[in-house]
Amino acid sequence: SELAECIHLTIAGLLGKTGVKLKDIQLGIGGELISKHYSNAVIPLLERGSKVISYVDVRKVKDQSKLLGATMEEHVLHNFAQYYKVDDVNTALNPLGLYGRKMEVQTLMILVKNVLMQNLVKAVNQAGFDVSNVFYTSYSSAEASLSEYHRRQGCALVDIGSLMTDILIFKDGFLKYVVNIPLGGEHLTQ
Repeated sequence: SELAECIHLTIAGLLGKTGVKLKDIQLGIGGELISKHYSNAVIPLLERGSKVISYVDVRKVKDQSKLLGATMEEHVLHNFAQYYKVDDVNTALNPLGLYGRKMEVQTLMILVKNVLMQNLVKAVNQAGFDVSNVFYTSYSSAEASLSEYHRRQGCALVDIGSLMTDILIFKDGFLKYVVNIPLGGEHLTQ
């Protein structure tokens, strides 16, 4: 209830000062509240012969990796494909249009504990606001600040928080690696 009251007072104060009408809340979660996990999944495409891989097949194998990679206590905020393998031979960043009998994916999942996320959403709801989206804050910073060119060439985003620093590594346009360092601006100030 203290968090809900704090959220309400803060947002109400900001709305009063800016005159902005609030439609919904985008809830960002980051730092030590986030965990990461790599997951693999394989799906058959056809029993005999080959099939052209479609968007539905790609979504199906990513959903399978999400199902296999997260526990019941975890909520998947993001599920980033690292690469796809078709028939154990062809490795591709985008398998659409390739022929194959089976497809494999390796994904990087950004996770948050279900109970924690539900409690944060509940606090925002008790403050009188609806949450329309929950996301990983460091990834949204990368979306806002990195160009497609930099993500394709390879770069690192360093997000320094008060208690935690997140480093995101991009290559070939995809998020490849995330590391959380338990050191932040507050430690540097001290």
